Parts: sequence; C-alpha cells; structure tokens
Amino acid sequence: VIKDEYMTRTWSALFDDEPGCGLLSQAEDIKKTLSRRDKTKVVVMGPAGPKGLEITRSHFENAISGYLGKIESLLGIVLDEAGIKESAIDHVLLVGGSTRIPCIQRGLEKRFEKKPAVLQNLSGCEVRALGAAIYAGLHADPGRLTTLQKEEMEKVNLRDAAEHSALLQRHERMLRVLKVATRDWNSRVSSPDPEVRGVAEEMLELIAHLRRELLD
Repeated sequence: VIKDEYMTRTWSALFDDEPGCGLLSQAEDIKKTLSRRDKTKVVVMGPAGPKGLEITRSHFENAISGYLGKIESLLGIVLDEAGIKESAIDHVLLVGGSTRIPCIQRGLEKRFEKKPAVLQNLSGCEVRALGAAIYAGLHADPGRLTTLQKEEMEKVNLRDAAEHSALLQRHERMLRVLKVATRDWNSRVSSPDPEVRGVAEEMLELIAHLRRELLD
C-alpha cells in the first residue's frame, strides 16, 4: 500500500532497501494504527524525497484480501478434517497480533456467529508468549529449572488434545493416500511392459508394508 501510494504521488518507485526509508517498520506501525483508526498519515522517505501519505483502513484491507481468503480456506479445512460444524465451537480465542485487525475479527464473528473472546488480563501476543513459555518449561530438563520455575510448572494442568487429534487426522490422511496409490499401481500391474509391471509390483509391496506399519 505504501509503495502504491508513493508511486501515485511521485511517479517514483519505492524499495525496501531505500536508505533511511524504514519501510517495514513504518508498515508495521501503520498496521497497528489502522487497527484502532480508520486512517493514518505518514511521511515516507524515497527517491523523490519525503512525501506525506494518507493510508486508510480500506486500502489496507484491500491489500490483505488474499490473506483473508486463505484464512477462510484454512478454517474450512480445519473444521472439515475435524468433522465438526461452526455451531459446535463454544469460544473463539484471539491469539497473535494480527487478530487485532478489525476485518479479521469481523470475519471470525460472521463465520462462527459469535464475538471472538478477548482475555481480560492478557493480550493476544502475551498469550502466545505464555504458551511458548509453558511448553518450554514442560519439555525442559528439570535439573536446569530454578526452584520457582519448578513450583510454577507443578501448577500446570495441561491436556494436549490437539496434538492427539492432529496425529489421528494425519494417520487417516496417510491411509487415504495409500489407498489411492494402491489403486493407481494396481492398474499398472497388467501393463504389457515388463519393466512397468516390475516397478508396480515393488511399489505395491512397499505400500502394503506402510499400511501394516500404520495399522499396527
């Protein structure tokens, strides 16, 4: 968006490595500001000199529309693989800085027909950091933890249902892939080409071995 606006105003291309530009840092600041306001003004340094630009929330949302579409697609895939409908979700918890973007919150609210939950004492970014800290503590060598850290870890009662579910889904997907592969190579066993028949027989043996490993 910044590059497009600068080009429109100056007819000069703006590059990320432009000396003194700080484009990525400015883009991050703009994203955060547009999560609170409908528009913001910035001064951008470029080859045509400093230029004041106005960036609106609608400009930003149009620029990230492709990513919004990917989010919708991924939500559909996750729900489909889990075998559940949106109505089965009790709470939608916002985690991560980008969940502060209003159009993402609106999209989630529209899809799940409920407002996403906001934690009172922690921000989305802090939740992510806290989760990483707990994970690290649970997997750390106890001998390297301080007394206080050990005491805090003993208070954690964590049930990692998502990991087990993900493993089951991966297992089922692998079986489906092997089923399709079996059908494909079976069609080649009757090939008049002896080399193709030989490869097909070897592949079917390998697939059968993989299926046995998965089912054991």
